[in-house]
Amino acid sequence: MKIAFTSCFNIRQFPSQPVWGRVLAHQPQAVVLLGDSVYSDWTKPIVNGRSVSVKTLSTLQFRHHMHALYHDQLHEPYFSALVRAVPQSFAIWDDHDFLWNNVKPGELGPSTDEKIHVSWALLKAFRQALAKSDPDQFPPSADDPALNPASPVQPIWASHVLAHDVVLHLCDTRSSSSPSSRLGLAQRTYLEAAIEAHPSAVHLIASGLVLKPGFLQEGWGEDSEDLHWLEDLGQRHRILVLSGDIHYNKTSVHALANQRSLFEATASGAAVKPPLTIRATGNYGILDIQADTIEVQCFSNSIKPQDRLRIHRPTWQALT
Repeated sequence: MKIAFTSCFNIRQFPSQPVWGRVLAHQPQAVVLLGDSVYSDWTKPIVNGRSVSVKTLSTLQFRHHMHALYHDQLHEPYFSALVRAVPQSFAIWDDHDFLWNNVKPGELGPSTDEKIHVSWALLKAFRQALAKSDPDQFPPSADDPALNPASPVQPIWASHVLAHDVVLHLCDTRSSSSPSSRLGLAQRTYLEAAIEAHPSAVHLIASGLVLKPGFLQEGWGEDSEDLHWLEDLGQRHRILVLSGDIHYNKTSVHALANQRSLFEATASGAAVKPPLTIRATGNYGILDIQADTIEVQCFSNSIKPQDRLRIHRPTWQALT
């Protein structure tokens, strides 16, 4: 089974995104979008003829602003062709499509609750268009009743059986976040039960954030309760984390106490602009799952991978 994964693409910064044509050339059976599918705040909305912060928008203005971003992304020609061709596509959110850059738990409260409801309704509609492999299923108007936000907001975490021995788990590292945990107890309880239900499967955990952040980066945290929980699960199950957010690609092997490993593959920056350049990053990953091996390849504007990781499925150890 072949799975493509990536994150971070900005339709206003790059209205043409040929990276999706390169992804499609791999002929994946599934695509996993790891957050920042739209950027609420990188291009400031115009109100009464002047640009303003997205944080100052009314709920209705925020709804129209975000709807236009999702609609235009879905109808970007290369992206639209990918969505129509791939049988299964999935998406989670990160900060830029949840609310705005580096949103912190302390910012979540009555003043932002209505915007979170709007974001949830739009993500749900985006997911439905992806699930039906049809961008035209996305509501054409921001005033469509299908976008009326539900109350309370339902969890976005979910699990999908992609094959009899491959399970994808979609995480939410934003709305459940607290100073001590990115996932929260309820989400960890759900995910653990979903993983335990398939003890012999390969478990792919889709996270908007990397596990161990670097300098000035966000992440689960070197010593977070979420990471300790995941490392404990990794000693009993085959877990590969797919992560985004950081605008570059990397693969990581997190050694565990019992000679097994927790693996992570980060693909971030499908269509964003790195500093001092005008060209999109073009970053994505391809996961090739075979009977005895898993190969991860990360690409960046090239037909040759810039990073590669091979895993031996029976022992769940890295292959050299």
